[in-house]
Amino acid sequence: MATGERMIFSLPHRLSFLVLSCFIWTQVEAQWSGATVDTLTRDSYRDEVGPQSFAVDVTNTLHAVWQRAKTGGGWRVFYSRRTAPSLWTTPSEVGDSTLMAFTPAFAIDKPGSKRYVVYRASYPPSDEIVVAQDSAGTWLRSRITTNGTQDLSPTIAVDANGKVHLAWIGQDTSNAWKIYYATNLSGTWNAHLLMGSDLGPFGSGASPFIAVTSAGVAHIFYRGGDYTLYHIHHAQNSSPGGASWTYEIVTTPNANDFTAQSVVTTDGTLHLLASGNDGFGFPPHAYYLKKPLSGSWSAPELANTTMSGNGFSLHLDQYGKAHVAVNEVSGNIITGNLYYASNRTGNWTTAPLQTDGKTYNGVLVLDNLGKGHVLTFNGSTFQTQEILAIHSQGVLTSLPEKGSEQPYSFKLYQNYPNPFNPSTIINYQLPIDNYVTLKVFNMLGQEVAMLVHEEKTAGSYKVDWNVPQSGIASGVYFYRLSAGDFVETKKMLMIR
Repeated sequence: MATGERMIFSLPHRLSFLVLSCFIWTQVEAQWSGATVDTLTRDSYRDEVGPQSFAVDVTNTLHAVWQRAKTGGGWRVFYSRRTAPSLWTTPSEVGDSTLMAFTPAFAIDKPGSKRYVVYRASYPPSDEIVVAQDSAGTWLRSRITTNGTQDLSPTIAVDANGKVHLAWIGQDTSNAWKIYYATNLSGTWNAHLLMGSDLGPFGSGASPFIAVTSAGVAHIFYRGGDYTLYHIHHAQNSSPGGASWTYEIVTTPNANDFTAQSVVTTDGTLHLLASGNDGFGFPPHAYYLKKPLSGSWSAPELANTTMSGNGFSLHLDQYGKAHVAVNEVSGNIITGNLYYASNRTGNWTTAPLQTDGKTYNGVLVLDNLGKGHVLTFNGSTFQTQEILAIHSQGVLTSLPEKGSEQPYSFKLYQNYPNPFNPSTIINYQLPIDNYVTLKVFNMLGQEVAMLVHEEKTAGSYKVDWNVPQSGIASGVYFYRLSAGDFVETKKMLMIR
């Protein structure tokens, strides 16, 4: 498909997944050439996404949440997912349809079996925080706050043990805006106020964002301080679920920073995207910084190098390279043009992703194959705002072949295709040289194949398992990667 053309899907009307006609691609970066577009909604209501509206799991299933305007005012929250090449599922309502629901944020556990949405719900006279968990297609809701004061802007993360961590903006006993935190580490929900959080007199706009380590230590980033002196504040608890917090202020070349997104990698490194400007009417910029487990913040790097805009989402690939979606801003106006930025080549490059003047709030993720996906909303008026998913045809990283970049962690990827017949591909990566074994076992724990059994240098690898026509029956199998102290096992399904 040539650059500038658009792949057309045939989608059933009953699922409201229609192709957006006249969707014009201009000057898309090479990796996004020939990108395809799904429309998730066609409902004549105002639909919008937030910074945590999109995720991909280990099976490359995409998960999306968004808010939809209610007739007569207010919002509702909806969810859909897609496992390629299938269509998006019929949207399901996450919240109680009798209550207004706002600003959803989505998270998923590592195996991809548990899905969570946190949102703000209206329980007059106040708004409270609610978490919903998907249970076989039914959303089970838990009300986290019952304090009768305003609770706003929830954010969510899940640690490697499957425990959920939340942060949001609330009011203390003197009605001052503060950050609150809650987790279900103990099996029940426990919440507390961060006494040292300083949000200032306009703290309802502090936009918190939570990221957690594998063990469950929480890092909360938010806009702190007073008007004209806004910076990104960072709160970290000393232990998983702990109520003892340390605070710091992270600065960039911007005079004011308003929003932040963060990722914690498996080695404990914090990655931060902070966006702000030098005052009203001045061009906004997004800066990227990182901080190792024991060390200081790196010098800020300008992510949007060729245009002014606010970073809306941050994603790290398997080599620790950053990928960012940026909303272009002209003066004080968000233009409706969406850009993609990355430091994957060592230097930051910025290129148009979708520049039709009506595309907003791109949430970017990379799947296990290194392909990019962006959830956004598109429309020239409130009534025409619909949810879109943009999919790159090219790989944004050097996966799956052994690349020139050294990975920062051990990782075993989900095989693809899965289910398969008669062959499947398994990718894995090594941050250091190591002796590697990759074995396949049946349901009884019996070894049926030895795929790798040798010393390997650091890098990324692809193994193609062609299953013999005899001796191995259809069914569930497990493949296990061992490299030094690292051991990980995944499940796959072969169908004859």
